[in-house]
Amino acid sequence: MTINTINYFSQINIIPNSLVVLDIDETLIKFENIDNLWWNREFTQIYEKNNDYDLTEEIVYSKWLSIVSNSNPILVDDFIHIFLEKCEQNNCKIILLTARNNCLFDLTLSHLKRVNLYFSHIYFNENKGDELNKIISNELKKYNDIIVVDDLVKNLNDIKNKIISVNLHLYNIKIK
Repeated sequence: MTINTINYFSQINIIPNSLVVLDIDETLIKFENIDNLWWNREFTQIYEKNNDYDLTEEIVYSKWLSIVSNSNPILVDDFIHIFLEKCEQNNCKIILLTARNNCLFDLTLSHLKRVNLYFSHIYFNENKGDELNKIISNELKKYNDIIVVDDLVKNLNDIKNKIISVNLHLYNIKIK
């Protein structure tokens, strides 16, 4: 099973009757000047000063939260709404699986609403493979195919290593 690198949602092969699992940050929405490079740069600068991994994570997270709480999200791809419509037309169930902390539920809903995205199933867990296992074991419908879109290869690998009973179609989106 390979991970397909894409730049646009139009490059995703929609399989009828599948479960579609989408990440949020840097996959559906982004914030101006905030991305994984920003996070890594901030982390490196702060870690060099205090040499404490947990404290550095906490500081960078606080900076990120302060910025995104006061920023408007931007869709990463104008095709997202069309992609979602096509998924629904093909009887796919769409869920969001984010590494955001679940205490950000209201902020997350607000961010999605600002770009006209509405979802009834949003799951919060940085261990995406474990969470997806829980999700599919609790589903009444069993899916033969699961389509996963995430900006981080580590999340896709986590899912790939923990989900074995279905056909996984993994997409690593690289926004431009």
